[in-house]
Amino acid sequence: MPSVKVRFIEGSYATVTNLVKDLVSSIVTTKIVDTKITSEVSAGAVSFEVNDVTSIAPGCILEIDPGTVSSERIEVKEVDTETKIITLKDGTTFTKDHNVGARVVDTFWELAYPESIGAIRDHAVIKHQVINGPTGYFEFKREPVVKVMSRYTNTEITKDNYFSITCKMGTNYDSFTNKWATDSDSIPARYSWFMSDTRSKVKEWLPVQYWISITPKRVSTVLSGDPSASFDDRLISWAYFGEIKSFEGALPDSQGNLAMVVSSDESPFVYLERNPVSAILRSPASAGTNTIEVSDTTNIYVGQNLIIADESATREIVTVDSISGTSVTLTKNLVYDHKISESVINEPLIHKYGDKTGTGVVDITMLKTASGFPFQAHYPSFTTPDEFVDKALEGPSAYTKKYHMSPIYVFHGYDSYRGELDGVAVTDRSSIVHLDDMIVDKDLPTEKVYKSFLVNTPYSIFNNASNSLYAIAILKYEA
Repeated sequence: MPSVKVRFIEGSYATVTNLVKDLVSSIVTTKIVDTKITSEVSAGAVSFEVNDVTSIAPGCILEIDPGTVSSERIEVKEVDTETKIITLKDGTTFTKDHNVGARVVDTFWELAYPESIGAIRDHAVIKHQVINGPTGYFEFKREPVVKVMSRYTNTEITKDNYFSITCKMGTNYDSFTNKWATDSDSIPARYSWFMSDTRSKVKEWLPVQYWISITPKRVSTVLSGDPSASFDDRLISWAYFGEIKSFEGALPDSQGNLAMVVSSDESPFVYLERNPVSAILRSPASAGTNTIEVSDTTNIYVGQNLIIADESATREIVTVDSISGTSVTLTKNLVYDHKISESVINEPLIHKYGDKTGTGVVDITMLKTASGFPFQAHYPSFTTPDEFVDKALEGPSAYTKKYHMSPIYVFHGYDSYRGELDGVAVTDRSSIVHLDDMIVDKDLPTEKVYKSFLVNTPYSIFNNASNSLYAIAILKYEA
């Protein structure tokens, strides 16, 4: 099999108002495969030769001559690592001629919405194709305001949002209508880089540091607000989007292998319950129609599930397709007749997919379980001493002269161990310095370099882990 490239980029976004655009463009413009054709290719050909096959594997979708009139996409059937000849999927051929030197790039991470990077404002969706599996989507959105319970006054306040974005994942997303199919997207998770209830004056000019590790299968990111604004309130916040690594010899896991987890300044349960819908029908609604008139559309949004007549025999759950004034159009026709003044409330998101619905914050949300149940919570498992053991570490092990790291295994309460997060490790933070580079298998052909981060968000997967005093390390370089 060809080796896999890791692209690691770091820097600082200059303003929060451009953060979604900058983050997404950093991901989709980073190419894992970036090679060139070494011999002329004619239309009708079923194979071609390149100068580097690193990260190219059967099932990959490659773009030839991107950004030109000769651009086309092909799917890889076979890769010969010795001759560097790539064979196309059975039944497909090149439709255009390509000269020597034509650029060949991957399509592992692509922009799905909006139509171009330049059109991104505070909302974007990226696409990822799981080989032999579904097309997955990850959404990033910065809401204009954020509500938060102040730790100083114990009251709820609303502020301009310079602190977080909301993320979710799923399948069956329509980029033309910017809508998800019913029950195709996870519940939203708040990804924060600064405490939103801070007393510091934080505005759109807040710089946000970033570190991003990208492979063909996953994106691992760390965002951190500038400590100049407040050292105590800046967050070092980690997130993971994409596939997990299956165990060697495991059964195929492709149909549900998409994961998302972020870190947040606020409990996901508080965040999900903060904006309830409380309305009544303004007029009767007949079975077979797809429009209802409600007294108040506050907190109602497209794609949301609403419950009509919550305590009645005609109780039903409907999905919002569009909103115009107080008129709400539904994705399907009503099943029952409904009377004026019947209740209209939101379906609680924390139970949208059952009691074990994943939050994507204090657990790892996976696309499907082994049985196909969607968006369930999975939990981290790693090798660790007791969380409260008496220790005062001052460096590496006295016996090995090394630091010891553990993979993060992904565990489900019913399916048990599923795999591990790719390119992510954890280690005891008591002897690690923030931003340390840690070398695994030093001076060996398999040498890897990880960068460590002392994640300090109040809510992360460590809330449900066996040891909360561990540091995250993400893959920076692989020999």
